[in-house]
Amino acid sequence: MDNPPALLPHHGWIECRKCFPPGSDETQIGTWKVVNNLGAWGSSHPRVLVLGFSNGHTQSKAGHEGRFESVAFKGMRRRPGEILSTVGK
Repeated sequence: MDNPPALLPHHGWIECRKCFPPGSDETQIGTWKVVNNLGAWGSSHPRVLVLGFSNGHTQSKAGHEGRFESVAFKGMRRRPGEILSTVGK
């Protein structure tokens, strides 16, 4: 049997320019400022897929200033444990 297609790209930043003007990593959509900093964390073939929400200012700043791995839960405090414990129920 062939390998199933990946659900996600490889762990790391995702290059996507569809919504952004040439040469810019920011755009305005209505009242929202949108920053191009898409990423995938973990396996390309997860058993459980947890979809996140858009990055806020704290996560966007972490992505530009720190390690990629620090972005996903930056500023979340205790919430990741609450979220993941709910998934396991």
